[in-house]
Amino acid sequence: MIVSQVGLSGSSTLADYVAIGGQSGVAGHVEVGMGAQIAAVSVVNDSVPAGGRYGGTPAKPVKQWFRELTALKKLAQRGSDT
Repeated sequence: MIVSQVGLSGSSTLADYVAIGGQSGVAGHVEVGMGAQIAAVSVVNDSVPAGGRYGGTPAKPVKQWFRELTALKKLAQRGSDT
């Protein structure tokens, strides 16, 4: 499934049952494995394993991406407390 405004390089390979959220891009010479999920507004620069759930820019495992977003949010809150 490919949602609106997704850019796919001609040399990228998508396996079966891949889902890519809107406004995402997949770079050239990259393989997205079977059943992988790419969050909206993500940029895939490296291959994604089968069943992987990736998001962000550049795309990384969703769990890591959420941890990074949470850390940034905490840093921003810390800065506004002063």
